[in-house]
Amino acid sequence: MTIAEERATANRFVLSEDEVPQRWYNLVVDLPYEIEPPLHSTEERPALEEDYDWLWPTECLRIEFLKGRYATDPWIEVPEPVLRTYTRYRPSTLVRAKGLEEYLDTPHRIFYKREDLNPGGSHKFNTALAQAYYAAQDGVETLVTDTGAGQWGTALALACAAFGLKLKVFMVRKSFDEKPYRRNLMRMLGAEVISSPSRTTRTGRDVLEKDPDSPGSLGIGMAEAIELVRSEPSHRLALGCMSYYAAMHQTVIGLETQAQLAQAGVGADVLVGCVGGGSNFTGFVAPFVTGTGTDRPLCIAAEPASVPTLTQGEFRYDWADYERQTPRIPMYTLGSDRRSALPRQDPDSLQPRQAQPDHPEGLRAAEGLRGRAAVPAHGGCAARARELPRHPRGHRGGAAWRQAAHHRRLPQRARLSGPAGVRGCPRSRLTTMSSVSADDAGLLPHRRETPFLTRWRSGRRPGCTSR
Repeated sequence: MTIAEERATANRFVLSEDEVPQRWYNLVVDLPYEIEPPLHSTEERPALEEDYDWLWPTECLRIEFLKGRYATDPWIEVPEPVLRTYTRYRPSTLVRAKGLEEYLDTPHRIFYKREDLNPGGSHKFNTALAQAYYAAQDGVETLVTDTGAGQWGTALALACAAFGLKLKVFMVRKSFDEKPYRRNLMRMLGAEVISSPSRTTRTGRDVLEKDPDSPGSLGIGMAEAIELVRSEPSHRLALGCMSYYAAMHQTVIGLETQAQLAQAGVGADVLVGCVGGGSNFTGFVAPFVTGTGTDRPLCIAAEPASVPTLTQGEFRYDWADYERQTPRIPMYTLGSDRRSALPRQDPDSLQPRQAQPDHPEGLRAAEGLRGRAAVPAHGGCAARARELPRHPRGHRGGAAWRQAAHHRRLPQRARLSGPAGVRGCPRSRLTTMSSVSADDAGLLPHRRETPFLTRWRSGRRPGCTSR
């Protein structure tokens, strides 16, 4: 059997530990346009690094404000302690979804990347480790954060345990009550988990006074976390999304995918994925977005119909938290009081097209993928994946499931979206779905209860981006 034949029949593409990316890709340096600066939370002026030196670990602050090498260097070395921990669970596997290809009766190749096989069960561990390391270097005693379903809280609890830090987590009340296993796992790892809204902070008490039965939200949880950090000099805030540094750390996903596609003998044609906070999506596609012309893969972002930030949000400066304490950043948003927002993007880069189903249809599509192809996929992404072979580039394939979502294009070498796709093979569509996990993969029968705010730094003027 020739090498080409072996590649064509392989099911999994696995890199060695020595091939774990040793550098993160700092995409913002390669963008062909300037980025509007974050604004101060209350004053009408650009935000300054010293305005928020109490909020984040120093290195996170430098990345967020693009200071020093982060303004000039497209490649940032992964700190050795973080890299050493990465190699315990990375590289993650790229899998060819042959069962799905057969089910769709398509000649195109479909891949998905497993980001659920690390101890935290999601891609969030990639940035949690880096943030905990930065905090430890600063002498921080306690990190504070908010979490929804608990994936981010679990990842950060693992990272804090690895670097000897304490952790306090404000967990959205609805999830706190409905997901005791995730809550208890965080506690087993040493974290203090607080139902939000809580009586620990003024923010929480005010919310409960207005609505004693409030289910909470990520915006409220973040506001409580920030209030606690402001009052405790030994505390700092950690974010799983809603920040450029979290997105940059996730580029290990896209860099590995590039190497694995090369191993498979193909390139990226389509990148597909669900978009929540957007860090997974951005990290996955960022290494692909520097090409030109026909080398630019098409990226498809599938967002929850219950939180239609990309399709219905307004592009403007907004805050990340309920109490409006964070810097204001340009984003697509449904309003900081609703807690849903997105980073900005270039309108020429992302041209909206509806592509994601409502939840019941998404679940049925996800069930089809799991049953026929053993592909763990979020309902929206699953439905979009079923539609891919009939994408309007003229390729043929399986049934289309179109309802409420959107589909955006990027101007560079890839187009943005959560789980990813692959470009390649002469006259052949290659699609990869990436970063699956138990909750985001639709393995649990619920929607995301609360929206995320993500800041993905790209774009000169209003456009669209990942959440």
